[in-house]
Amino acid sequence: MEEIVSNMKNQNDEKRVKRDKILFKDVIHRGVTCDICKTTPIVGIRYKSATKENFDLCIDCEARFGQDDVFLKIKRPEDFEKYLAEY
Repeated sequence: MEEIVSNMKNQNDEKRVKRDKILFKDVIHRGVTCDICKTTPIVGIRYKSATKENFDLCIDCEARFGQDDVFLKIKRPEDFEKYLAEY
């Protein structure tokens, strides 16, 4: 049973990543580098760690390695700038 649930979760994650890559393919987070694969700038959704200082992931690395941390999901750079201004 656990294996079936795990497979379903993996399939849903893959679909989410594919969808989000298409939806946000034109979004560029200038000056931001993925701390795992070193892609710069991050294109698409940026994942910023809520627990580690200055730690960001691209969508692919978050899907593979991001389960053990809490991340802010930043769809557009201006969204993060608004967040910073409010807090």
